[in-house]
Amino acid sequence: MNFKNILIISLLPFTAFSLEIRLKNKTITSRKFDQINQARTMTLEMQKALFKKNGNDFSTYKKELTNKLKSSEMSVLKDFLYAKAIQDKARKLKLKVFNQKAIDLFAQTQNLELQILKKYMDDGNSFQYSKELLIKDLKKKTYPIDPNTSEVDQYHLIINQLRQERIEQLRDQETKKAEYLLFHPKAAANYFLSPSRVHEERKRILAIYSKEENSEYAFFDKDLTPEIINTFYYFSPVKKSLFYVKKSTHQTTIIEDRLSLVIKLYISLLQRPVKTKKARIEKLKNSTDEKEVLLREIYSLLLNHRHTAQNFFRYLKKIKKVFITNDLPLSDIISAKGPLNEYTPVINALINYLSTNLPEVMFLNVTRNDIYSTDVYLKVEKKLNNLDFEENKKKFLNYDLFRFLNYVHVRGSNQRSILPTTLFK
Repeated sequence: MNFKNILIISLLPFTAFSLEIRLKNKTITSRKFDQINQARTMTLEMQKALFKKNGNDFSTYKKELTNKLKSSEMSVLKDFLYAKAIQDKARKLKLKVFNQKAIDLFAQTQNLELQILKKYMDDGNSFQYSKELLIKDLKKKTYPIDPNTSEVDQYHLIINQLRQERIEQLRDQETKKAEYLLFHPKAAANYFLSPSRVHEERKRILAIYSKEENSEYAFFDKDLTPEIINTFYYFSPVKKSLFYVKKSTHQTTIIEDRLSLVIKLYISLLQRPVKTKKARIEKLKNSTDEKEVLLREIYSLLLNHRHTAQNFFRYLKKIKKVFITNDLPLSDIISAKGPLNEYTPVINALINYLSTNLPEVMFLNVTRNDIYSTDVYLKVEKKLNNLDFEENKKKFLNYDLFRFLNYVHVRGSNQRSILPTTLFK
């Protein structure tokens, strides 16, 4: 949060949901859990947005916030118990995590408090009066301030919220550090990545990218198996129209078939009466559809340049012949570059139609050198380490966590016990 100017913050008195937790020899009171729940679910900034959403009506806002906090109880409880189990495991192994001292946290909170009040204290106001001025400013700016709570009490609620938010941030940070030290292979003193595992992963890649000559690959959506999709992690494909892909890469007759249809269409339009051509041009004059734009330009060519009709027909046939006899993408064969002439509009329309209406593929260029490159090795290493991380975490969840939960007791507002193990199933 930015405290250089007046804070964009809000206030809500805690609503006790009476969820009490006993962790071995330590008790988390219902009030303390409510603070944890609110700090993790609805930060001060989020409360401000919620108040605005409810038309700055405190009563309506308070009801919705209460409902949100109530509905988040179990998920927050689950995250809290998981963090505590990680902390317990880290403590037993004497890992250097979760070692933030209470005095340091107090100092951080005190510094934050001074930043909040600096604007008022710089004007010569006392520390106590600065607190009241802050709340008055928040009231003027229509923040969700409880009209039935004193300004000093409201100020302390704000500070308590900020303090708990900081604690939860630290809890998440330390939990992530501990997870790395507990589960990640690289955290082990004797880290070693088996070359055979790297070799097996490369074999899986080579089974898909096995071409000796043309290193380009094109995959249609229907061909995207999980094995192929997994390799995209290494090579980053791009989505391309077949218009830009060589025939030998996709090995289909899709483009030849589409060119045959265009030639057939051109012959059909060529034979239509002048009156029909004019009517179609008028009807299609405002269309932006690629096919209809192509039709309109063909009609215009046939009407305005009748003597060139056969030339364009030969041009279309030549395109198809060159594509069939040469391993080139269609984009290299059809071009509107060069001096403008009567064919330019219809060629542009043809390019636009083919490039947008031919199927798209996932396109990659993968050589054997790429597969054996350092970049791919590092990605393989990261992938395998992540798999090991998840496997180690899974073992923790299945064994260590449940042993820890045997010493956890949770009691709800109706004094009935809540079995914590049910949260992790």
